[in-house]
This record gives sequence, C-alpha cells and structure tokens, in this order.
Amino acid sequence: MRTFRERLMHAVMFELMLLLICVPLISIIFNRSISNAGTMSLALSLTAMVCNYIYNYAFDRILLALKRHLYPRSFKLRAVHSVLFEIFLLFFSLPLIMWWLDLSFYKALMLDVSMACFVPFYALGFNWLFDIVFPPKLQKQALNS
Repeated sequence: MRTFRERLMHAVMFELMLLLICVPLISIIFNRSISNAGTMSLALSLTAMVCNYIYNYAFDRILLALKRHLYPRSFKLRAVHSVLFEIFLLFFSLPLIMWWLDLSFYKALMLDVSMACFVPFYALGFNWLFDIVFPPKLQKQALNS
C-alpha cells in the first residue's frame, strides 16, 4: 500500500494539474473571472483531495480484503476505480456547485456530471503515469530482489 506521504503527493499533484486545465475552461464557459473560477475550483479541489485520500485508502483496503493484488492494476480495474471515485465525489461536490453558481439541483447535477465525464479519463491517465514515475515501495522492493 502507498504511504501517507505518497498519497498526499498523489492528491496534490493530481489536483494541481487538474486546476491548470479546468480554471481557464470554467472561466470561459461560465463567463467568470479567473479569480472567481479559480476560487470555486480550489474549493472543489480541496474537497476532492480529501475525498481522494479517503476513497483510495478504502479502495485499497477493499482489494486487500478480497485477496486481490494492489499492483499492477489492470486497465479494467483502473477504469472502475476512476468511475467509482467520480460517483463518490459527486455527493460532496454537488452542494458546493449548487451554492457557488446558484443553480438548481438539476442544473448543478447536469454540470457536475458533465465535468465528471472528463475527469475519469484524466484520472486514468494520471494514475497510470503516477504508478510508472513513482512505483509503490513494495513494487520497488520486488524489482530490486
């Protein structure tokens, strides 16, 4: 399993790169200033970072309880992991989007789902690359044995 430090580094890197992509897009699409879009995105990012840590820790624990190997992860497992995370995050991000943009539940849901359609693809690629660039310690030990 990943250490706390590795999980924290993963979450911060994931969110920073996503902010660099999303803030300009949100600013343009919703005709908001960069600072307004950035503040909302940062709030969503911090929410996602906390959710990311909790979700990834629980996901790994569930895999271990099912007697499955944590690494390497197949494409199918990574895809399931990404989609389930977006569903988990939706419960926390939806109220924030409703409040920040003053949208109805339905409109905020449609916006959140639309945004969530992009993020699993980003997460899939980011997580795959992260595991290559920063292999888990157990994997490193196995490679050195």
